[in-house]
Amino acid sequence: MVKVNMNQEVVEVAGADFLGYQETEMLGQQLEMIIPDRHRAGHHGGFNNFHNTGIKKILGTWLPLPAVTKSGEEKNVNLVLTEEKGEDGSRHIIAFMK
Repeated sequence: MVKVNMNQEVVEVAGADFLGYQETEMLGQQLEMIIPDRHRAGHHGGFNNFHNTGIKKILGTWLPLPAVTKSGEEKNVNLVLTEEKGEDGSRHIIAFMK
């Protein structure tokens, strides 16, 4: 599980060893550390569109995607995204991976 804020910074993580990381290595880092280069532009476009419009095109849908491990290799994962809204108005995106 990886939780990011609207700046795409990792604010919470569980099971980081799934991708070869220690949890402390991911906290505070940009999410793109686990997104392959060829998918980053599309990811940023979709994330920014969601952030600006609130339109949830892929939330709640399991997606087969590659993720980058600590060693730099790609690992095929299935992930589902969900949104979390805080009482203070903050918004986070949580990715559950398997």
